[in-house]
Amino acid sequence: MIKKWYTSKTIWVNAIATIIAIYEAKTGQSIADPSIQLAILGTINFILRILTKDQITW
Repeated sequence: MIKKWYTSKTIWVNAIATIIAIYEAKTGQSIADPSIQLAILGTINFILRILTKDQITW
């Protein structure tokens, strides 16, 4: 099955992570320790990769 890019959980997770990184860079405030953030993002991406079966279209 092919789905639209905006229905991809992986894209949304990474978009949110990018927004958080920009926020932290601009404000100098850290939401969580960077190594914890990286571990969480990596784990979420790993899980989503296992669960993802569909292609996306742009």
